[in-house]
Amino acid sequence: MNCDILCMDGVGEGDIHTVCTHGNLKSLLKWTYGDRPYKMALISIIKRINSRLFLNGGNPPPGTVVDDSVTMPEGYDFYHVSRSVHHSTVTPTA
Repeated sequence: MNCDILCMDGVGEGDIHTVCTHGNLKSLLKWTYGDRPYKMALISIIKRINSRLFLNGGNPPPGTVVDDSVTMPEGYDFYHVSRSVHHSTVTPTA
């Protein structure tokens, strides 16, 4: 059994359930797989977040991943610092 990965950008946390249960996605999966069983991983990339991360009073370095304490325990959520910022605070990607 294959496992496909579906990446979605621009889907907010509150919309993930709606996207997964929407008729268009279900019909696309039915067209792709027919009656064969399948596995799929949904990765939702959220860029418009209000969270800010700090390390010792400053910005954490690029490549920092936070996946504990400030994320939802029922998911595989994480924050990723993808760039360096010298002015103001860095905005991580969720």
